[in-house]
Amino acid sequence: MKTLAVLFLFFATAGHAASATQNPVRRYFSRVPIERAHITIGNAQASELENSDLQILVWNVKKGVKENFHSELVKYGTGKDLFLIQEAYTADFFQESLAYFGNYQWDLGISFTYRLYNNDGTGNMIGSWVRPSWVKVEHTLDYEPVTETPKTTTYAKFRVSGKERELLVVSVHGINFLGLGAFERHVDQIKTNMMGHQGPVIFAGDFNTRTKRRYQEVVEMARDLDLTEVGFVNGELRMRSFGTSNILDHAFIRGFKINHAEVFQSQGSDHKPMTLDLTFL
Repeated sequence: MKTLAVLFLFFATAGHAASATQNPVRRYFSRVPIERAHITIGNAQASELENSDLQILVWNVKKGVKENFHSELVKYGTGKDLFLIQEAYTADFFQESLAYFGNYQWDLGISFTYRLYNNDGTGNMIGSWVRPSWVKVEHTLDYEPVTETPKTTTYAKFRVSGKERELLVVSVHGINFLGLGAFERHVDQIKTNMMGHQGPVIFAGDFNTRTKRRYQEVVEMARDLDLTEVGFVNGELRMRSFGTSNILDHAFIRGFKINHAEVFQSQGSDHKPMTLDLTFL
């Protein structure tokens, strides 16, 4: 994939037109119709989360292509109740890493597939040892330039033992190489989906908040939805945007007490794994 990354960078910096007839990079990527964008891997047996401490891993894993990905996924993922994974991948080696976790279900929203790599897909994933009661996959209205592919937001709801209201989990990978207008549309799209939910919320991932204005858009949305931003131990280790040094990865919650939240050093991805220890209120 290094060749494709170089081609992407070349045409992005050159401001190449997005027409399929003019864009030699476009032919390497296939968009997936939204009705075929949701796939499920694995089969969780449990139907409810326990009404106690909740352990969560949030991580943009760069498709698991780095050498230490598997060992770090096992290290930071063992014992977790929920996974919010950006740039998940359908390739066999990636699914072999997921299989380590046994009776977990992984709901993946595919953004696009790689024509040169067995048509394997990549996108945004939520995993748990509990079956979600509801899953929704949504593509952004705008497409990234050059590749002409959307970002995907994955939503899931989980029943919680002894609670009337379900937990809403939202794994986000923000639209990136476009202007503020496209980012605002993505934020508004997510907000629309979350507005009617009255129960607890975990909203986290790679927001691609590479400018202060983008970050402010997310903060304003969180305020409107009564969400609290999570402060991480070693939060300065989080991935930063090239050029602006703005932090890209965040987590917002509602209906929880924060026991501990930490960011870890990583060789398994360019982004750092973020872990959360929460208790339902």
